Amino acid sequence: MHFAHSLFYLFLIMLLTAGYVAVASGAVCGLWVLLRRLFSGHKSQKRAMEGQDSQTPSPEPERRSPGFYKAASVFILGVFLVYHVAFYVQQRMEWMGNDNAHPTAKEYFVAGQVLYGFRAVLTRFLHPENPLLAPLNGLQQKIYAQGVQLLPEEDGERYVWEQLWFLYPYTRTLRETKDGDRRKYSPDMVKLLDRCWECLEGMAIQPFADRQMEREQYYRNYPGLAFYYNLKRPQYLKTINGALWIIAQDPVRIERTEHLIGWLEKLKQKWQADLEMVDTLRKHPPIAVARQEALMGSLIYAIETVILEKSFGCNHPYIKLYIKTRNDFVGSRERPSPLMRMRNAKQREYHYDAQINWVGARFYKRTLPLYCGYEVAGEESNTKFDKFIGWDEKINRLFKKEIQLIKEAGYGK
Repeated sequence: MHFAHSLFYLFLIMLLTAGYVAVASGAVCGLWVLLRRLFSGHKSQKRAMEGQDSQTPSPEPERRSPGFYKAASVFILGVFLVYHVAFYVQQRMEWMGNDNAHPTAKEYFVAGQVLYGFRAVLTRFLHPENPLLAPLNGLQQKIYAQGVQLLPEEDGERYVWEQLWFLYPYTRTLRETKDGDRRKYSPDMVKLLDRCWECLEGMAIQPFADRQMEREQYYRNYPGLAFYYNLKRPQYLKTINGALWIIAQDPVRIERTEHLIGWLEKLKQKWQADLEMVDTLRKHPPIAVARQEALMGSLIYAIETVILEKSFGCNHPYIKLYIKTRNDFVGSRERPSPLMRMRNAKQREYHYDAQINWVGARFYKRTLPLYCGYEVAGEESNTKFDKFIGWDEKINRLFKKEIQLIKEAGYGK
């Protein structure tokens, strides 16, 4: 029965996506015809201005026979059909082997993967909430709802489905919801962040019966989701002004920060125990970079809480973990970091700048050596613009309270 449902959904997916392709093709053809007419009219005007004999017939534009368009349509439809069937079969071979768990639920997963592949292409150009995508999103949600009913409540795989199909279109390019705005409260953005947290928690604490799903989805995608959540979590608030202080003093946010730090550290341990994942990280360093960035982002909130609660100490585990993670992120000639192994120079520069040159990182670059005597990795940029800003003075002004509390804790005398 579930196999029949899988095939039925595949048929609906092919029908629906074929409609999208037909509409897009029609629009492109219509635009092409319009441009040809405009171009032909322009050439006619040019000949008239040049004094061409009006009795000389203008050459007729080449016309395609109806049979040509029919044959082209049949060919495109055939290719489209073969692609969907081939992709569906490939997904079945990948996720429905003897070693995979939950085969009945996987019937829906493999069909959903075909639909998600089409949505993934469209969401590179369209916002995931674009009304044009509503039929596709609705069908994806229907497949998801039926499939996860066949998964155990205590299995982490259900959260992988949600993250992959519904959250990744946002996290891939750090998109926000349609109402997302850092300058005001965004209810849909809060809902999206709650879904992110649900998946972060579910994948971290629930076991996986399907080892392949755990390795290829949870291990690889968790860092990016955690990074997105940390980056966007100030949008839980009605304003981003003072977001660090507010989040660092909110009991719910504090607990989440502590959990996330633990889960990211546990994830690293799982990576190290899996030889295949070690090889994957060597080939794809951005995965490890995302985990380091997510961890440093969480530690910034955690250390702020420690300071505001008047519990600052140079030997605090969060302080030491931040220094170690930052050292691992920056790397050295002797021990190249995942960041250093990224091939794209612009991406390396972007990630380095985001983690080392923002104001919070600059604060700890000055504070920890001054009050604890620790060496903190990462040289800051020192452009004319940076000199114009005057970071030392700005940091003393922005973190005046934190510096005072650190001194009151007995440091810097």
